[in-house]
Amino acid sequence: MSRTVNLILGTKPSTTQEQENPVFCLELRFHYKYKRLFRNPEGQVREAQSYSAPPSSALFQLQPSALSHSFTCHAQIHELLSSLNVDHELRLFLAPEIATFLMSLSRPGFHAVADIEVVHEEFLDAQEPLPMMMMLDGVMMMDGEDVNEPRRGVSRSTLEKLKKERFSAAAAEAGGISDDCAICLEEFGGEVKLIKMPCAHIFHENCIFRWLKNQKTCPTCRREVDN
Repeated sequence: MSRTVNLILGTKPSTTQEQENPVFCLELRFHYKYKRLFRNPEGQVREAQSYSAPPSSALFQLQPSALSHSFTCHAQIHELLSSLNVDHELRLFLAPEIATFLMSLSRPGFHAVADIEVVHEEFLDAQEPLPMMMMLDGVMMMDGEDVNEPRRGVSRSTLEKLKKERFSAAAAEAGGISDDCAICLEEFGGEVKLIKMPCAHIFHENCIFRWLKNQKTCPTCRREVDN
């Protein structure tokens, strides 16, 4: 399986409050895509299946002292990426690119944005049966994947406990809860099922279960979810 990383760096206009009290902010946005490709008898590459995970983002306030030198800036970005469980190889690529961009922003305060698209591509044998995508406990899995295989995220018993905290978006609205899911950034609404975490943060059921397949912490506050 190959991986391609596309990085777009930019800034957002500062708010009036940020202009009056300059701060240095970095917003990291992650977009993960998975593609399965095959080569037909004519030698042409065709896409068999594709799936885009819900986007995720995190906002950090940087210390001005960290921006005084390229080494300290690079180290802080590397640490922030590590806190988001970004793998080592990807951190080695992203940290210097983002640090160099931040060091070039010579102004009192900024809101920098790093849009990171990670595309995984897998080539299938033209004669190989195409694996089917399916949902299990709100997590995207492939047909043939061992459902009993050890997970890097929380245990299935933890997911079952979280299911007991399930409620509808309509009920949340009736209770005065009006917000967006921090994983997919979509509003809560209708009869979509929501899950309340032990830390009290709320997410779409499918979004948080997919997240917890590979993570053991809340995507908002990073509090560990007990197994």
